[in-house]
Amino acid sequence: MEERIIPRSERVSRELDMEKLSEPMDLKAVFGNENPLEFEIGIGKGLFLLNAARENPDHNFLGIEVARKYLNKARERISKRDVPNARVIHGEAYDFLERFLTEASLTTVHIYFPDPWPKKRHHKRRLFSQDFIKLVHSRLIKGGQLLVATDHAGYWEWISE
Repeated sequence: MEERIIPRSERVSRELDMEKLSEPMDLKAVFGNENPLEFEIGIGKGLFLLNAARENPDHNFLGIEVARKYLNKARERISKRDVPNARVIHGEAYDFLERFLTEASLTTVHIYFPDPWPKKRHHKRRLFSQDFIKLVHSRLIKGGQLLVATDHAGYWEWISE
């Protein structure tokens, strides 16, 4: 099946502006439905988010990225395809989870290959901490999932602890 690219004149941006969102975020207003929400932290160029949204049209997908150049690529990749259930946002994940998502609002949190900050003096920059895990847990529904992948053995040990 050939992929259809939406003509530039018909594209709708799938990027949300944190400055214009209500606190907490009104998910029904953003997505136009009450489908389950999956959240990806660190979307990079948006390939996982795009494919997951296409394969699961009955779920909504929201991805956050702190690096503007990657977010721009992800936004462009998603906006030129027919994936109305995907949104992206530029920002820091902890702050966004705390301010904009309510308790038990997520079915799944995806975190794939986060920066391991391997130097000991940089460990304070790592995404995973006790506070972060508690926050994610509070945002997941009962039975929700935190899916993590890393190729850095030391970081996996850190996360596992």
